[in-house]
Amino acid sequence: ALLGRPSSASEIARFAGLSRREADRVLRDLAAREIAEVSEGKPEWVVVADALGHARPSPAEARRLHRRICSGLLGGRADGGSDGPRLVEAAFHAVLAGDSRAVVRAGIPAARWLRSTFQDRAALDLLRSVHASLPPSRRLVRLAIVLEMADLRAEVGDLEEGIRSLQEVLPSMRDLPPSARLRTVLRLATLHARRGDFP
Repeated sequence: ALLGRPSSASEIARFAGLSRREADRVLRDLAAREIAEVSEGKPEWVVVADALGHARPSPAEARRLHRRICSGLLGGRADGGSDGPRLVEAAFHAVLAGDSRAVVRAGIPAARWLRSTFQDRAALDLLRSVHASLPPSRRLVRLAIVLEMADLRAEVGDLEEGIRSLQEVLPSMRDLPPSARLRTVLRLATLHARRGDFP
Protein backbone atom coordinates (compact mmCIF):
# COMPACT_ATOMS: atom_id res chain seq x y z
CA ALA A 1 0.00 0.00 0.00
CA LEU A 2 2.88 2.36 0.72
CA LEU A 3 4.20 2.00 -2.82
CA GLY A 4 0.84 3.20 -4.10
CA ARG A 5 0.93 0.84 -7.09
CA PRO A 6 0.98 -2.88 -7.91
CA SER A 7 4.36 -4.37 -6.99
CA SER A 8 6.17 -7.61 -7.72
CA ALA A 9 7.09 -9.97 -4.90
CA SER A 10 10.80 -9.34 -5.50
CA GLU A 11 10.32 -5.58 -5.26
CA ILE A 12 8.29 -5.94 -2.07
CA ALA A 13 11.00 -8.23 -0.65
CA ARG A 14 13.71 -5.68 -1.44
CA PHE A 15 11.90 -2.74 0.15
CA ALA A 16 10.77 -4.77 3.18
CA GLY A 17 14.23 -6.20 3.80
CA LEU A 18 13.00 -9.79 3.39
CA SER A 19 14.28 -12.71 1.39
CA ARG A 20 12.19 -13.58 -1.67
CA ARG A 21 11.02 -16.76 0.09
CA GLU A 22 9.92 -14.79 3.20
CA ALA A 23 8.13 -12.24 1.03
CA ASP A 24 6.28 -15.00 -0.85
CA ARG A 25 5.17 -16.53 2.46
CA VAL A 26 3.98 -13.18 3.84
CA LEU A 27 2.12 -12.34 0.62
CA ARG A 28 0.40 -15.74 0.58
CA ASP A 29 -0.61 -15.18 4.21
CA LEU A 30 -2.00 -11.73 3.37
CA ALA A 31 -3.87 -13.19 0.41
CA ALA A 32 -5.40 -15.90 2.67
CA ARG A 33 -6.60 -13.12 4.99
CA GLU A 34 -7.95 -11.16 1.95
CA ILE A 35 -5.62 -8.24 2.64
CA ALA A 36 -3.62 -8.56 -0.60
CA GLU A 37 -4.21 -10.15 -3.96
CA VAL A 38 -2.38 -10.73 -7.23
CA SER A 39 -3.21 -8.20 -9.95
CA GLU A 40 -5.31 -9.58 -12.75
CA GLY A 41 -3.09 -10.84 -15.58
CA LYS A 42 0.17 -9.73 -13.93
CA PRO A 43 2.51 -11.24 -11.34
CA GLU A 44 2.09 -8.17 -9.12
CA TRP A 45 0.47 -7.71 -5.73
CA VAL A 46 -1.98 -5.05 -4.57
CA VAL A 47 -3.58 -4.30 -1.21
CA VAL A 48 -7.32 -4.91 -1.14
CA ALA A 49 -8.99 -1.53 -0.63
CA ASP A 50 -11.27 -2.77 2.18
CA ALA A 51 -8.23 -4.00 4.12
CA LEU A 52 -6.34 -0.72 4.20
CA GLY A 53 -7.66 0.20 7.63
CA HIS A 54 -6.32 -3.04 9.13
CA ALA A 55 -2.89 -2.87 7.47
CA ARG A 56 -2.01 0.79 8.14
CA PRO A 57 1.39 1.27 9.86
CA SER A 58 2.07 3.90 12.53
CA PRO A 59 3.17 7.33 11.22
CA ALA A 60 6.76 6.70 12.35
CA GLU A 61 6.84 3.27 10.71
CA ALA A 62 5.29 4.69 7.53
CA ARG A 63 8.03 7.35 7.34
CA ARG A 64 10.71 4.70 7.86
CA LEU A 65 9.22 2.54 5.09
CA HIS A 66 8.90 5.50 2.70
CA ARG A 67 12.57 6.30 3.38
CA ARG A 68 13.54 2.72 2.58
CA ILE A 69 11.44 2.72 -0.62
CA CYS A 70 13.04 6.00 -1.72
CA SER A 71 16.52 4.64 -1.08
CA GLY A 72 15.72 1.46 -3.00
CA LEU A 73 14.39 3.42 -5.97
CA LEU A 74 17.47 5.64 -6.06
CA GLY A 75 19.69 2.58 -5.95
CA GLY A 76 22.22 4.20 -3.62
CA ARG A 77 23.82 6.25 -6.41
CA ALA A 78 24.69 9.91 -5.84
CA ASP A 79 23.14 11.04 -9.12
CA GLY A 80 19.89 9.22 -8.49
CA GLY A 81 20.90 6.60 -11.03
CA SER A 82 17.36 6.00 -12.24
CA ASP A 83 15.09 6.85 -15.11
CA GLY A 84 12.66 9.75 -14.88
CA PRO A 85 9.58 7.93 -13.56
CA ARG A 86 11.64 6.20 -10.87
CA LEU A 87 13.13 9.54 -9.79
CA VAL A 88 9.64 11.03 -9.54
CA GLU A 89 8.47 8.06 -7.48
CA ALA A 90 11.57 8.30 -5.26
CA ALA A 91 10.95 12.02 -4.69
CA PHE A 92 7.31 11.30 -3.78
CA HIS A 93 8.43 8.78 -1.14
CA ALA A 94 11.14 11.16 0.12
CA VAL A 95 8.47 13.83 0.73
CA LEU A 96 6.27 11.32 2.58
CA ALA A 97 9.30 10.19 4.62
CA GLY A 98 10.07 13.78 5.59
CA ASP A 99 13.64 13.21 4.37
CA SER A 100 14.85 16.65 3.24
CA ARG A 101 18.14 15.43 1.78
CA ALA A 102 16.42 12.78 -0.32
CA VAL A 103 13.77 15.29 -1.46
CA VAL A 104 16.55 17.49 -2.84
CA ARG A 105 18.59 14.58 -4.22
CA ALA A 106 15.69 13.01 -6.10
CA GLY A 107 13.49 16.07 -6.54
CA ILE A 108 15.76 18.27 -8.66
CA PRO A 109 16.47 15.69 -11.40
CA ALA A 110 12.88 14.42 -11.18
CA ALA A 111 11.53 17.93 -11.73
CA ARG A 112 13.84 18.37 -14.72
CA TRP A 113 12.53 15.12 -16.19
CA LEU A 114 8.93 16.19 -15.58
CA ARG A 115 9.62 19.50 -17.27
CA SER A 116 11.28 17.78 -20.24
CA THR A 117 8.10 15.73 -20.71
CA PHE A 118 5.87 18.84 -20.48
CA GLN A 119 4.48 17.97 -17.03
CA ASP A 120 5.01 21.54 -15.83
CA ARG A 121 2.47 21.56 -12.99
CA ALA A 122 3.90 18.37 -11.50
CA ALA A 123 7.43 19.80 -11.85
CA LEU A 124 6.33 22.98 -10.09
CA ASP A 125 4.75 21.05 -7.22
CA LEU A 126 7.91 19.00 -6.79
CA LEU A 127 10.16 22.06 -6.88
CA ARG A 128 8.05 23.62 -4.11
CA SER A 129 8.90 20.59 -1.95
CA VAL A 130 12.57 20.86 -2.91
CA HIS A 131 12.65 24.57 -2.02
CA ALA A 132 10.99 23.91 1.33
CA SER A 133 13.55 21.16 2.04
CA LEU A 134 16.65 23.22 1.29
CA PRO A 135 18.33 24.80 4.33
CA PRO A 136 18.65 28.62 4.32
CA SER A 137 22.44 28.25 4.01
CA ARG A 138 22.06 26.84 0.46
CA ARG A 139 21.15 30.28 -0.88
CA LEU A 140 22.40 29.89 -4.45
CA VAL A 141 20.63 26.55 -4.89
CA ARG A 142 17.46 28.02 -3.35
CA LEU A 143 17.71 30.94 -5.80
CA ALA A 144 18.13 28.56 -8.77
CA ILE A 145 14.96 26.76 -7.67
CA VAL A 146 13.06 30.06 -7.31
CA LEU A 147 14.13 31.04 -10.85
CA GLU A 148 13.01 27.72 -12.25
CA MET A 149 9.68 27.92 -10.40
CA ALA A 150 9.11 31.43 -11.79
CA ASP A 151 9.60 30.08 -15.32
CA LEU A 152 7.24 27.19 -14.64
CA ARG A 153 4.60 29.48 -13.19
CA ALA A 154 4.72 31.46 -16.40
CA GLU A 155 4.45 28.24 -18.42
CA VAL A 156 1.33 27.13 -16.55
CA GLY A 157 -0.31 30.55 -16.96
CA ASP A 158 0.48 32.11 -13.58
CA LEU A 159 2.75 34.89 -14.82
CA GLU A 160 1.78 37.24 -11.98
CA GLU A 161 2.90 34.74 -9.33
CA GLY A 162 6.18 34.20 -11.18
CA ILE A 163 6.86 37.94 -11.19
CA ARG A 164 5.85 38.32 -7.53
CA SER A 165 8.14 35.47 -6.41
CA LEU A 166 11.15 37.08 -8.10
CA GLN A 167 10.33 40.52 -6.69
CA GLU A 168 10.23 38.97 -3.21
CA VAL A 169 13.76 37.53 -3.43
CA LEU A 170 15.48 40.65 -4.80
CA PRO A 171 15.82 42.49 -1.44
CA SER A 172 17.52 39.48 0.18
CA MET A 173 20.21 39.17 -2.50
CA ARG A 174 22.58 41.94 -1.45
CA ASP A 175 25.33 39.57 -0.26
CA LEU A 176 25.03 37.11 -3.15
CA PRO A 177 27.42 37.30 -6.12
CA PRO A 178 26.56 40.04 -8.65
CA SER A 179 25.97 37.37 -11.30
CA ALA A 180 23.16 35.85 -9.21
CA ARG A 181 21.43 39.22 -8.82
CA LEU A 182 21.87 39.97 -12.54
CA ARG A 183 20.40 36.58 -13.48
CA THR A 184 17.37 37.27 -11.30
CA VAL A 185 16.84 40.79 -12.68
CA LEU A 186 17.09 39.48 -16.26
CA ARG A 187 14.59 36.70 -15.51
CA LEU A 188 12.23 39.24 -13.95
CA ALA A 189 12.57 41.51 -16.99
CA THR A 190 11.79 38.55 -19.26
CA LEU A 191 8.58 37.81 -17.35
CA HIS A 192 7.57 41.49 -17.43
CA ALA A 193 8.16 41.46 -21.22
CA ARG A 194 5.99 38.38 -21.55
CA ARG A 195 3.27 40.22 -19.68
CA GLY A 196 3.60 43.09 -22.17
CA ASP A 197 4.96 45.67 -19.72
CA PHE A 198 7.61 46.93 -22.17
CA PRO A 199 6.68 48.52 -25.49
